[in-house]
Amino acid sequence: MSGLPLVQPGVLEAVTQHVNSAWARKVGGILVGRAVVDRTRVEGALPARQTEEYADEIAFPAQVWEEAYAALGRFPGARIVGWYHSHPGTGVNLSEYDRRMHTTLFGEPINVALVMDPVSQRMAWFGWMIGRLSPLDPGEASDMVAVAPSPPRGVVRASVAALVALGLGAAATGGYWIGRESHPSTPVTVQALQHRLDAQSVRAARLREQLREAGQRLAASGTELRQATADLAAVRTQLADARSALAKARRAAPAAVRYRVQTGDTLWSLAAAFFGDPSRWPEIARTNRDQIPNPDRLLAGQVIEIPLRPAR
Repeated sequence: MSGLPLVQPGVLEAVTQHVNSAWARKVGGILVGRAVVDRTRVEGALPARQTEEYADEIAFPAQVWEEAYAALGRFPGARIVGWYHSHPGTGVNLSEYDRRMHTTLFGEPINVALVMDPVSQRMAWFGWMIGRLSPLDPGEASDMVAVAPSPPRGVVRASVAALVALGLGAAATGGYWIGRESHPSTPVTVQALQHRLDAQSVRAARLREQLREAGQRLAASGTELRQATADLAAVRTQLADARSALAKARRAAPAAVRYRVQTGDTLWSLAAAFFGDPSRWPEIARTNRDQIPNPDRLLAGQVIEIPLRPAR
């Protein structure tokens, strides 16, 4: 890549606000965007909610990478293109640690780094130039975007003095003070690679859990389907048996019953009594056409047949 990155409106303001909110300690975050011809376009900044420290330098734990990859959905088509971090009171150059971290985690030509010093309110961009990590602006560092007022000068001087004093005290006991270049106790490349491995391990574990849950749901659905199929088959068998039993009962039942006519009986009243439908009286008349020459007149004591099967 060549030249300063193309930064979308609002990105520098967001980074500056994050850095100024904790100007006395180092903070950082992830930059997202894409390559545009031979330039890097930065479209968003994702502040790291937590960082780890190695020899007074920051590193991003696995959770930060997970949150960054998850947040890419807010920037369709974008990818991680770099990082930013602050150097309170120590200038805007990349330390040896910063260079090693950038080389390990941001080794692609598109990757850039932004360093800000909230005390001096200066910032500088770095990126890959002919295979070397170099400042992208050949001139001096530029001013930070004005978002929130800087701390009062007296407060800044007192705070920086306090930080230096704290560093000197730490140095006396084997610690590190501001501006001192030193190597972390664990090789930087190993730690950085471990962060990336941890992040991918978390993603793999989540995918395995989702796959396991999906398998359980599929197995449960298969069991329910097999049970429903068995229940349906049993119901069909029971229905067939009931139909067969009904057919046998109908074939075994007598076609008619014999009835002795009582005084006052009529075909209409008999159809209502036996069939529940007086309009079916012609069925009784047809069955007894030889015994009932006149359907309007029944003789008391006369024996007739009442059909039990529907007339065809």
